[in-house]
Amino acid sequence: MPAGGGDAIPPGRPMSMEQHLLDKGAQMMQSLKPVKQMSQHVCAFAFYSHDMNRQIETHHYITRLNEDFLQCAVYDSDDSHAHLIGVEYIISSRMYENLSFDEQKLWHSHAYEVKSGLWVNPRVPEMLGKKELNNMAKTYGKFWRCASNRCAGADDVAAGGAAGSGEAGAGDEEGRKVQHIHGGAETVEGGDRGARVDQPAGRLLEAARQGLRH
Repeated sequence: MPAGGGDAIPPGRPMSMEQHLLDKGAQMMQSLKPVKQMSQHVCAFAFYSHDMNRQIETHHYITRLNEDFLQCAVYDSDDSHAHLIGVEYIISSRMYENLSFDEQKLWHSHAYEVKSGLWVNPRVPEMLGKKELNNMAKTYGKFWRCASNRCAGADDVAAGGAAGSGEAGAGDEEGRKVQHIHGGAETVEGGDRGARVDQPAGRLLEAARQGLRH
């Protein structure tokens, strides 16, 4: 499924009128609580780790679970036919510092993305969004890219800080950590490359909670 644009139609039959009616009925009767907790939309640009001449526009729809932990559904556009292309967890620097060294390698800093203007809040006035951007620059993300109709375990799409030669932000300790997202590359279906995810989400969250208690 091609990424970028949301207008490419995936294989399959067109929606029938009956299915439209069923979906509308379910929408009225079901709560859809997790989806309704999404409170922010962020647009960012990322580069492919194995081909820095390629980039992808990403749209993060963010649910804030608490001050230290956010979860995002990531799409290739912001229109109604956008494709889900990944999932990203975002944690505070406080939570990141309590992860093991091996786990930290699988996370990337958002410092360079924010400072370089690659991370923006569409249609939010600068005066209102400035504080949020300053806070986001201090966070770290772990991204799983969906490819070949399945999630392939973090992606071959590098964080924005790895633009160009991959050394952007290398003078900044936070920016330098961006490069760690490629650690442990492996081949997945369709010839894509991705970083291994060594800790399931449940174990990661529990480790973070334990660290925050100390």
